[in-house]
Amino acid sequence: MRALSWIGVWLSLGAILLLTWTSVAAVGSGCLLGIPCNAGHPIAFATLGAPMAGVFATSTLARMSPRRTLLMAFLALWIIAAVDELVQPYVGRDASLQDWALDMVGGVVGFLGGSVVLRLAGTRLGWFPPDAPPPEASVREPRNRGANEAEAERRPTRRRRRRR
Repeated sequence: MRALSWIGVWLSLGAILLLTWTSVAAVGSGCLLGIPCNAGHPIAFATLGAPMAGVFATSTLARMSPRRTLLMAFLALWIIAAVDELVQPYVGRDASLQDWALDMVGGVVGFLGGSVVLRLAGTRLGWFPPDAPPPEASVREPRNRGANEAEAERRPTRRRRRRR
C-alpha cells in the first residue's frame, strides 16, 4: 500500500509539473486541456492529495504523531502549490494568488477524499476492522538503567505540601 501511494504521489506530481511548466496542455486560452482554469487547478492537485492520504495512512511517523504528520502533509501541499505558481512566470504563464488558493483547496479535498476512500476500501478488504482504535505509539525498548535509577524508582516519593 505504501509503495502504491508513493508511486501515485510521484506520478501526479510529474503530471502537474508537465502540465503547468510546459505548454503541453495549452489549448487556445492556455488552460488545462480545455477545462476551465478554475476547475483545472483543483482537479490537478486533488490527484496529488489523494495518494498523499495513502502515504499518510501508512506512515510510521503518523502513528507516533498524527497531528504533526498531518501538518507536514498539508505543508508539503502548500509548498508544492507555491513553487508551482512561482515558477510559472518563467515559463510564459501567469501566476496568481487565486490559482494558488485553488491548488490548495484541490489538494486538501483530494487528501480528505482519499482518506475516506482508503478507510472504506480498507474496511471492506479487511485491512483493518471498521471500529479499529487508532494505532498505538511505537513501543520503545527498555534501556539498561544504572543501580541508582532502579533504586530510586523503588523508593516511595515524598510529596511536598504547597504553601498558600
